[in-house]
Amino acid sequence: MKRRLSLIFFLSILPFLVLGQYAYVNQSADDLYQEGLALFEAKHYTAAKKKLTSYQRHEKREEVKSQNAVYYSALSAIYLYHDDGEERIKNFVEQYKTHPKATEAYFELGNFYFREKNYAKAIQYYENTDEDALRGESKINYNFKLAYAYFSRKAFDEALPYFNRLKRTDNSYQAAANYYAGYIAFEEANYGQALIDLNKAAENDAYRSTTANMIANIYYRQKQYKELINYADKILPLLSRVEARDLNLLLGDAFFTKNDFEQADNYFSAYRQANPS
Repeated sequence: MKRRLSLIFFLSILPFLVLGQYAYVNQSADDLYQEGLALFEAKHYTAAKKKLTSYQRHEKREEVKSQNAVYYSALSAIYLYHDDGEERIKNFVEQYKTHPKATEAYFELGNFYFREKNYAKAIQYYENTDEDALRGESKINYNFKLAYAYFSRKAFDEALPYFNRLKRTDNSYQAAANYYAGYIAFEEANYGQALIDLNKAAENDAYRSTTANMIANIYYRQKQYKELINYADKILPLLSRVEARDLNLLLGDAFFTKNDFEQADNYFSAYRQANPS
């Protein structure tokens, strides 16, 4: 009885299944292509990949659009974390070397791994990107992301030229480039250059607090206690208690060195209150 009911149900919906499949198979090539691109732009990568794969098999496909479909379906595979995604991008570049997207493919692959914080892989594909083929914001993004990937792996010598390039021009990463260039100079005890870069970065509100302790440390390490105290007078009102904690310790020691024990005690007390352990 159950078997008969299942058969009746299947037969009742069969026309709709056939009609749906017929409509999909007979969808125009251009519709498949345009819908695939629209789904890709909307980040619906599974649906996009299906549409674009269907376009590649369509008897009325166009060669240029078919190559585009190969590229975007390969990117979809990457974004869907499919095991074959990386290999598909490589195959696309190898097969369509003169295609305009071939110059972007490794850049996009680098961007994917950059977002995943897999900086070793990001560097690998950024290094295989033709930087000269990139334009405008893409080129700026390339310079910063490659620099940051190197920086994250403590490859400071490789990162610094890119940060220096960015900090000298007006772009969306200029403040960040000054900060990271200053950080590298600080780590390498190049304090004169570090002060220039960090003070420039501090002109941007986003980097004012993160640069404060490094700038204060430079004055402290160079025993420029007067400069440290003058700097602290300006920056301390802009910092939270936690942000000011280490700066208070440096100030306490600076005043102690100057035999101003009352002031030293004030700053040491402020440090202890923010850091009871």
